[in-house]
Amino acid sequence: MSEFGLPEMEISQSSNAEADVHATLYDAVLTRLKYPSAIADGESFVTEEGVRLVARIRKSAFLENQTVIQLEY
Repeated sequence: MSEFGLPEMEISQSSNAEADVHATLYDAVLTRLKYPSAIADGESFVTEEGVRLVARIRKSAFLENQTVIQLEY
């Protein structure tokens, strides 16, 4: 996402199947690229596939020293 001037996104600690998490993250990225607006901590948005996600601005669980948008899924 940083290549497009947007913060990275991630999903961590999800109880959903790995394939579902990957598909949802892909859909969320596609949606944010298509509609690139600022997103606030706690804000929700609906993906192209109709999944409602809540965004949290947090330190990355995977990328050292980076703040990302963590999606609750």
